Amino acid sequence: ALISGLALAPVALPTHALAASLSALQQSGQVGERPDGLVGIVTGSPSADVVKAVNAVNAKRSAEYEKIARETNAPIAAVKARAGAQIIARWRQK
Repeated sequence: ALISGLALAPVALPTHALAASLSALQQSGQVGERPDGLVGIVTGSPSADVVKAVNAVNAKRSAEYEKIARETNAPIAAVKARAGAQIIARWRQK
């Protein structure tokens, strides 16, 4: 119930280059959005650059989710689930 009213701001990626990289990786099917608000690697043998990009995005997102959880006194798992649902919904609208 606490989370149902929680409004999450869109999670900003750290730089335009990283956002472009993530978008290109998603469009090529190498990575995808996970229900926990993080990015997952889809391919079985990702390149070092793919792993680096995913780790960078996930580090930034995790820090933001932890901040939101602290500020709203919400469980981190609930914040991540809410963010994941929002991100996936936006991705499907593209």
